This record gives sequence, C-alpha cells and structure tokens, in this order.
Amino acid sequence: TVSTVVLRQAVALPAVPLQLSIVGPQLQGTISANNTVISAGDVVQFTISIVNAVTTQSAIAYDIVLTSVIPPELILIPASVSSTVGTVTTTSSSYTVAVSSLAVGDRVNIGALLLLSGKTSSHNQLALPRLPHLSLLSPTTA
Repeated sequence: TVSTVVLRQAVALPAVPLQLSIVGPQLQGTISANNTVISAGDVVQFTISIVNAVTTQSAIAYDIVLTSVIPPELILIPASVSSTVGTVTTTSSSYTVAVSSLAVGDRVNIGALLLLSGKTSSHNQLALPRLPHLSLLSPTTA
C-alpha cells in the first residue's frame, strides 16, 4: 500500500487596506419665511425645501419623515400646509410630511401659513427667524 502525506506550511499574508465607500442619502434643507418681522394678526408663509443632493456617494432616500412643531405664539393654518411630494398630516401645533422615496437630485418643497397670535411680548411683534422646530427622521436606503 502506498500512502501520500502532504504537509502544508502556513503562510502569513500581508494586510491589504480595504477601500470602502459608504453610499447613502445626502439630504440638505433650508427653511425660510416671507417676512422678517410680523405683528399680531399677520400671516407668514414658511417654506421648507429638502433636496437629496447629487454627490458621488448619493443614494435614493426612503421613508423620510419631517415634523415641524409650531412655536406657541404662532397658529398653524392646517389647510395651508402643502407638499410637492408625500403625505401631509396636521395637528393644532405641528405638521408632518412623510415621503416614501426621494431620488438623487430630487427635491420636496413644503409650505405652511402661520398666524401670529396676540400672545407675544415686545408690543405684539415677533422678529423672525423664530422658526418652527423641525425634526427629520433619518431616511433608510435600499
């Protein structure tokens, strides 16, 4: 009987750096008002614009949820809230826009009218930006 025995010697391989690129949504946004100083009873138009910026690392953004909480001295006019993309829901003190997906380079524009109540100091004037508080849930990628 002939048997063959093969002995293998361990060889240490050098570590090679791994080049990784993380690709994900690149959301950028702005919020603006059409007036900088308003008085009690004035209506101000707020506009929020969010874009999924074009970069070499961009990807489609999924499940975006933006919530704007209105400061107590401002009154949301619920019927005025609009969005170019997504679904809008409102409460008496906030509004939420849910967008299922936003492709690279696409933009969502959100508008809302707010009324300055008489519950302010400084002779019933409000200097903007006392902007609504925004929260944006991190989008997911595919």
